[in-house]
Amino acid sequence: MTDEIIESVLTENTEQPSELDLLKGELSRYRERETREAELAALRELFPELDISAIPDEVIEASRAPQTLPLTAAYAIYARRKEMRVRSASEAKKPLPTPGQSPESDTFTREEISRMSRADVRRNYSKIMRSLSAN
Repeated sequence: MTDEIIESVLTENTEQPSELDLLKGELSRYRERETREAELAALRELFPELDISAIPDEVIEASRAPQTLPLTAAYAIYARRKEMRVRSASEAKKPLPTPGQSPESDTFTREEISRMSRADVRRNYSKIMRSLSAN
């Protein structure tokens, strides 16, 4: 009979989380909440124009991934990539420079060079160097 009582007490204790386990879980959730609040405060400070409710899911995921980034870093990377996509899209709409657009037929202006893609720079490298040395 006593073995049955001991067995029932042991199974009760192993089936239910202990008070210590519950407190550890609560502490962990509290620390996560505190960390998130601190990250949001830093984000508001660095990006005051940002509507916190409009943070993209990919930023949230990057800040919660196994190799986590701070929320501010994840958003900064997102914002920079978005800016680069917009810039490259607007540059793609501009006509590509060709020799002859500038006063000298075989040279480029600094503005024309700055609008070139990497492929254009590679293709026109010698002409670009002549253009820059002529100025």
